[in-house]
Amino acid sequence: MGKPKETTTAEDESASAATAAMMAINPVGTKAWLDMTSEGRRFIMKRLQQDLETQEAMLKCKNPMELLEVQSEYIKTAMEQYTDEVTRLCNAMFRATKETADDTRSGRARGYDDVPL
Repeated sequence: MGKPKETTTAEDESASAATAAMMAINPVGTKAWLDMTSEGRRFIMKRLQQDLETQEAMLKCKNPMELLEVQSEYIKTAMEQYTDEVTRLCNAMFRATKETADDTRSGRARGYDDVPL
């Protein structure tokens, strides 16, 4: 396996500049994007930890029934975690969409009942 690529200060500064430019153009969308990527990283780290713990438990199994129990619990837990994560991401998308829509309203819209006939 190759050596991991190290980021330079210039790359970090360009990423910060890109984020700042995105914030200037669409702060609500950028915040939502940053929140979603942060949540994705958190979830992936949690799942990788769960995978390692399951692998360790599988290696300790002494018979096929123990292995079946470990695998069943793993699948059950994974399904619950993925379902919860999808729910969290959908709620975040809903909030971001609502905030974006609220941000675009001018506050000067006319109501339907005040249109002269």
